[in-house]
Amino acid sequence: LYGINRHNNSLILFDRFSLENANEVVFGKSGSGKSYCIKLEILRSLMQGIDVIVIDPENEYKMLSDAVGGSFINISLASPNHINPFDLPIPREDERPEDVLRSNVINLVGLMRIMLGGLTPEEDAIIDRALTEVYAAKDITPETDPRLWQERVPIMEDLEKVLEGMEGAESLVRRLRKFTKGTFAQFFNQRTNITMDKPLVVFGIRDMEDELRPIASFIIMRYIWNKVR
Repeated sequence: LYGINRHNNSLILFDRFSLENANEVVFGKSGSGKSYCIKLEILRSLMQGIDVIVIDPENEYKMLSDAVGGSFINISLASPNHINPFDLPIPREDERPEDVLRSNVINLVGLMRIMLGGLTPEEDAIIDRALTEVYAAKDITPETDPRLWQERVPIMEDLEKVLEGMEGAESLVRRLRKFTKGTFAQFFNQRTNITMDKPLVVFGIRDMEDELRPIASFIIMRYIWNKVR
């Protein structure tokens, strides 16, 4: 139920999942009821057995999550919740492990570009090679059983160790160090300790430092994509 037709008072009933593309965008002036509309749609979706994932920049969905027994995952440097950017998806039946690994490395190069404030063409090539090597060092290769990948996933400090042994990577190591030993290590140099086993999962990023919010959003969306793909 989306509302009432103001011309004849009939109900407006619509299933957007019946369309070829179910995307939805809600616009409205401040205070016009955008959040209320979306929260209502979330509740009705949950009643129909539809799983819902929210990326919440203002932590305004926490009360809703608590009310329905969902998971509210606070993402910040001080939070105990961690997501390891090196996590790998389990290949689907129609996918080759080498394609999944290659796609993951390409995505991680994009993440490193954001984290390290840009990469020169030479640094881009070094990072690409280092990421492949850091997985290989953990015996995560196209030849190994993908079901064993999850037990061996590296973390950020493993990438730092590989880069330390590569020629021309000195600047990359210095810039990466704040994510492995510096202020940001508490969030970025950890193994994933969250789950998405509830029908409603909310990622609250309000408390994440402004400087890190784009990086955190990138990591969260990669984590979500690996789960829903």
